[in-house]
Amino acid sequence: ALAQQKLQDIWQLTAVEIKGKQFLLPGPRSAFIPTPDQTILNPSYFSPYAYRLFAQVDPSRDWAGLVEDGYGLIEDMAAFSSVGLPADWIVFNPKTEEFGALPPGQRIQTVYSFDAYRLWWRLSLDRDWFDSASARTYLNRHLPYLIQRWKKDKAIPAVLALDGTALVDYEATSQYAMLYPAIKPVDRQVAFELFSQKLLGNYSRGLWDNPDAYYSQNLAWFALLPSQGPRQLLKPVR
Repeated sequence: ALAQQKLQDIWQLTAVEIKGKQFLLPGPRSAFIPTPDQTILNPSYFSPYAYRLFAQVDPSRDWAGLVEDGYGLIEDMAAFSSVGLPADWIVFNPKTEEFGALPPGQRIQTVYSFDAYRLWWRLSLDRDWFDSASARTYLNRHLPYLIQRWKKDKAIPAVLALDGTALVDYEATSQYAMLYPAIKPVDRQVAFELFSQKLLGNYSRGLWDNPDAYYSQNLAWFALLPSQGPRQLLKPVR
């Protein structure tokens, strides 16, 4: 009963319509719809594997439809990038039905960076746990740019503009962690290199990077979760 109440709250407080499709905001509407012509979205919050689990305990809401709608919308959002990268944050204008960039100088930006990484892992769970064709299609379509960049440079900058321009000269263990499980079925050699060089290479005494790198610790451990998932929960909700 408590779980169902929480799911009701999530839906009632964060579900919005984008291009006639349902999508969840990162938080309450009051925070992420600051003006009538500005709906602020974060693609990396899209969690289809979780929505499929929610559908099993909350049949009164269309969680399965949210999965289908969400895949269509994250494809639309990726089209805003000339190289098909997801953005940390992106703005939707309901009046024009177009996606756009946040104005320069804001705290949150329309770039590929620390938020966007998480989308790779979230979709890899949906692919691996639920054999999702939509997840497989998205990953097969949008990972090759980063795979080729790795093959060429043996490094991927932590922050990229949506045209692929490097905006910083450093890397991020958290990015490699999220890419690793997503890339494994797409290019096993590159996945092995990311694991051996960037995950094992940055691991020491139970920690990645340094003791204060909380984000790196979390994402690295998530990346190493078994790909099989909790079988007692994985009913084929479509």
